[in-house]
Amino acid sequence: MRPSTIAIALVLATAPARAEPSTKAPAKQHFKQGKALQDAGKYDDAVAEYRAAYDLDRRPEMLFNIAQVYRLGNHKGAAALRSAARA
Repeated sequence: MRPSTIAIALVLATAPARAEPSTKAPAKQHFKQGKALQDAGKYDDAVAEYRAAYDLDRRPEMLFNIAQVYRLGNHKGAAALRSAARA
């Protein structure tokens, strides 16, 4: 298994519980904006939106989206995410 896959699995396994209903709508908006930015190739901006979504809704799927953007954009943050998962 690749180190990045292991790091993502570790981060996902330690993610806290789901968001409160009052935070789901704003999280969904950040997610949608992040997806649009990702599709447009604006990876840094997409990461910011996905992180904002994760701050409101700490579901593992949100971290997966951040990791995907890092992978697609060959982003420097991928190494930081892996390091954080190992800590």
